[in-house]
Amino acid sequence: MSDQQRIVAVYDPYGSMFGHWHPAHVLIDSYFGALLTHCPQSPVHCRPMLRLLLTWLLLIAVACAPSAAYAVDDEDRTIRVRLLDNETVTHATLSAENSTLRVATPFHDNPLFEVEPGDELNLGTRSDEVYVRNGSGEGAYATALRLQPATDDGQWTLTPDGGSSRTYGGDLLLRPDPEMPDRLQFINRVPLEPYVAAVVASEYTLDDAEGAKAMAVVARTYALQGSSEAELDYEHVDHVISQVYRGASSITDEARQAARATRGEVLTHDDDFIQAVYFSSSGGHTADNEDVWDADPRPYLRGQDDPYDAGSPHQNWRATAERDALIRALSDHYDLDLLGFEIADRNADGRVQDINLLVRDRSPERISANTFRLIINEHIPNFRLKSTLFEATREGDRYIFEGSGHGHGVGLNQWGAHEMAQRGYSYREILSFYYTDVTLDHLDDTEAPAIALDDQPSETSTEPDTTQRRIGW
Repeated sequence: MSDQQRIVAVYDPYGSMFGHWHPAHVLIDSYFGALLTHCPQSPVHCRPMLRLLLTWLLLIAVACAPSAAYAVDDEDRTIRVRLLDNETVTHATLSAENSTLRVATPFHDNPLFEVEPGDELNLGTRSDEVYVRNGSGEGAYATALRLQPATDDGQWTLTPDGGSSRTYGGDLLLRPDPEMPDRLQFINRVPLEPYVAAVVASEYTLDDAEGAKAMAVVARTYALQGSSEAELDYEHVDHVISQVYRGASSITDEARQAARATRGEVLTHDDDFIQAVYFSSSGGHTADNEDVWDADPRPYLRGQDDPYDAGSPHQNWRATAERDALIRALSDHYDLDLLGFEIADRNADGRVQDINLLVRDRSPERISANTFRLIINEHIPNFRLKSTLFEATREGDRYIFEGSGHGHGVGLNQWGAHEMAQRGYSYREILSFYYTDVTLDHLDDTEAPAIALDDQPSETSTEPDTTQRRIGW
């Protein structure tokens, strides 16, 4: 079957093809039968040209349609999130909850069929296509399908085989994963404000209103800044690589109120969305962005002393890693024969900036401390190096890490925001402390005017620790 023919296949319960699955080009032929009879050549010659023409018209229409994510009206702004990105899902079930669910191709809004509340669909892949089927075996297959609630508040529940159920709002684009065709790819196009509320519910679980409002502004800004740079068919994934998003069923009353109270508010610098990164606990000092990631300095992501982190449960921690496991994780990742590692240098705030990997029979390989942290956290079971603010020693066959803070240390400190809220600071004051030289702007120009948030003075940093700790021996 050609690419032009394999647009969609539907189950037709009516007419002469009752009870059979058939490609949509068959329906196209029937819909355009009258036109075919007037073709100057024989219908056999015209049919392929008409199919190809229709396909290209549909593709052009999609390409030229304005993206809802950039609509002027705040009500229409959406975020596209890849669901279950960390999982390999080949089969799943989906049920309509409180609204009829329409199944269509991505090319147009006319539904192929509808799913009533309480009914369930089976989802899977077939070659380079996806299929949806109900309990009676009726359904559709295509290179991509779109499932859309009939009402704005419509929700649906997705359950991967062997996984947990989650309920979402908005549309769902279903297609094979381009890199693994037997794997399903789920892209949820969700309205901005429900997305923000869901992120706040998952990312900020501390009990205060002003910190939650600050988190809502940050989550909204992060979502839109990522959308402006997206090169894929989605802007974000549903885990910590972007922001944790667990759908509509995760939203708490507190998170919903925080999103509503700050609706449309974003942080900008020079009229652009800032990179509104955040983390759990600073350990007493936030970090400059260029000291953590290989990036140009951002004037609004400046490290400073943080007196509001004292109540964090991550103020002091200790982690132990087996030497063999740590060396193996790094050796496998870089394909090197490693003997150990050493702390190469620190920043003015005491955070480890670079690590030297000690390579057998050659000079050391230098990597950033944050990269070091992420690699060993991913590959060593039941181990967590919480931050780069640490000391490291070796005791026999184990490495001992003692440190403070949790996360990369750049931007908003969530435990610090909580402490500031407890002391009576507003969400605007919280944002002005953790992001310098920013403006609290609004997505709709007709709303309240932009507010320049006052910079908070930072105290003088301590001198850097230049002592090199070699622990690879």
